[in-house]
Amino acid sequence: MRREELRAAIEQPAHKLNVQFQAHLAERLLDDVGSEPGNLPLLEFALTQLWDNQKDGELTHRAYDEIGGVKQALVKHAEQVYSRLSESKQRQAQRIFLALVRLGEATEDTRRVATQEDIGRENWELVTHLAGFEARLVVTGRNDKTSEETVEVVHEALIREWQRLREWIDSNREKLIQHRKIESTATEWRDQGKSKDYLLRGKQLNEAKAFQKEQASLFTLSGLASEFIQKSIKYRRNNLLKLIGFGLIPLVGLTIFLGFFAEREIRTQRLWRTVDAAKGQKNSPARISALQELVKLDVPLDHTPLNETYLSGADLKSANLKSAHLSGAYLLDADLSSADLSDAYLYGVHLEGAVLCGAHLSSAHLSSAVLFGANLSGATFYDANLSGAYFSVAYRDYDLFFCRNSVANLSGADFSGADFSGAHLQEVQYTNKSTSSQTCRRFLVKYPCPTIFPPNFDPKAAGMVLVKL
Repeated sequence: MRREELRAAIEQPAHKLNVQFQAHLAERLLDDVGSEPGNLPLLEFALTQLWDNQKDGELTHRAYDEIGGVKQALVKHAEQVYSRLSESKQRQAQRIFLALVRLGEATEDTRRVATQEDIGRENWELVTHLAGFEARLVVTGRNDKTSEETVEVVHEALIREWQRLREWIDSNREKLIQHRKIESTATEWRDQGKSKDYLLRGKQLNEAKAFQKEQASLFTLSGLASEFIQKSIKYRRNNLLKLIGFGLIPLVGLTIFLGFFAEREIRTQRLWRTVDAAKGQKNSPARISALQELVKLDVPLDHTPLNETYLSGADLKSANLKSAHLSGAYLLDADLSSADLSDAYLYGVHLEGAVLCGAHLSSAHLSSAVLFGANLSGATFYDANLSGAYFSVAYRDYDLFFCRNSVANLSGADFSGADFSGAHLQEVQYTNKSTSSQTCRRFLVKYPCPTIFPPNFDPKAAGMVLVKL
């Protein structure tokens, strides 16, 4: 209604009943009401209060001051309506009125149009009551674009003048700001097609989770905001699981490796203790078994004196004996196929009948080693020292008599650069072709016996010259 129409609505009903307004009182009423939405119920309430305080058929400025004018009349009425509510309804009322305030930034707080979703459907029954004839503290409506039901306070004077509402606002300002921020961010997420790029992360997500949990009773988040937070939590959890998965791969591998290493180290130490405990007991089965297990574990035996060690028949396939000290060791019939004996010190080692197929003996010191009956097929003897080695002889040592009818099998063995000076071979003598035939040394086989080389053995390929005696 226009101002003149409002003036007529104020004055004419009173004139019909012969009740007069003091001069300029109608103008005060019009000024106080202004053009706010819901001003007619506000005006009606003030006029009702003023009518009850008339004197001698006249509505006075004094009576208007006593009721507190339009604004204070509303505040007093709001307090009366609130006081008549139950305790639970009062908490709901606080939730409703806080949702109807737009917080000012360096300006006054103003009213805010809220939707049913903002208020909470569970609170809408009380909204209807507060908008009813008896209360008239809020005004309901409907959004023309979305058809959503809406609500707002009947007059901004309620926000400025109602002390109880001012206390609610001031004590919860930070929480209100956070609530509005979450709702605003959720709306943006929805408007962007609920893209994961707009989900909450880090500190923002932690704060939103805490807010949702701790402030649920007073600042219930909308369904959209709740969905927004849950999607953010799920997205972070999935990313965390991926990171953990990728991080655990090397960690699990390292754990397995360290566990294997630790177990191997414990086992190795236990075996060495067994060897040390049987020190001096050449034929101790426990010592032999422990030494055999150490070799199988690829434990290098370098700097470990194993002379006079009895490992006859030991299974040492592919063993790591690089640089090992095995002088005088008894390895009769031992299986050393594909074992690494390069640079090993094997002086006087007993390898009668041993299997050395494919073994690596490069640069090994095999002087005086006993190899008759040994299978050396495919073994590598680059630069090995075989001076004085026995390949097929009968001999006596340590009151034990060994006699092998079989001869060493050198099929495919590579003796490039090997030193055979003084070696005990049969019916043959070798010269090393390290320089030239004129300067080559000759040495005589001491114990003639059947030729030890198989038909396909090529001494020339082994770097030697074969001369018939």
